[in-house]
Amino acid sequence: MLNNILAHVQDGRVGYNAYDLVVWDTAPAGDTLRLLGLSHRFLEHLRTAPKVYLQVQDAFQLSTMPFLDIIKSWKELARQITSFFCDLKNVEFILVIIPEAFDVYQSRRVIEDLSAHGLGVRYMIINNLVVGADCDFHQQRMEMQRPYLELLKNEYGSPMALTELPLLSHEVRGIERLKQVEEILFGKDN
Repeated sequence: MLNNILAHVQDGRVGYNAYDLVVWDTAPAGDTLRLLGLSHRFLEHLRTAPKVYLQVQDAFQLSTMPFLDIIKSWKELARQITSFFCDLKNVEFILVIIPEAFDVYQSRRVIEDLSAHGLGVRYMIINNLVVGADCDFHQQRMEMQRPYLELLKNEYGSPMALTELPLLSHEVRGIERLKQVEEILFGKDN
């Protein structure tokens, strides 16, 4: 997966269309974080691999196995992937969360895990924020969200740009609704 993203960016193309930007929208925890660390683990494996593969070659008395060339190319690919994803000129991580206990506490772990891989989060979108209470339900939700919103502002408001995306009354589907979200996130001058 990471190789595929890198290849698209290096080619300057995705599919048959050229794009300025590749967006990888993924769940923030677990599998994604393991995937980002995969190239590091692969490099660790490849440090001992030549000795193992040479033993296999000797054991089976094979004279021309291209193991070392393959390992060399894999090392280079893993190095390129690691370098690409750690370079802030190439990659930005934007954390999208909702102002509720689970998401707020999970975001801490995600930020710590990304940081452990040399990756930083510079932007956070606080999604589904109730901004105007027009009924008791919305009033309760707004009051429930308020301490989490304040916590996010206090904890991350300085190192990150925080953007508030209000709870919308409709599902975001189609170009017009995407443009509405774009306007909320980036302003009217885009």
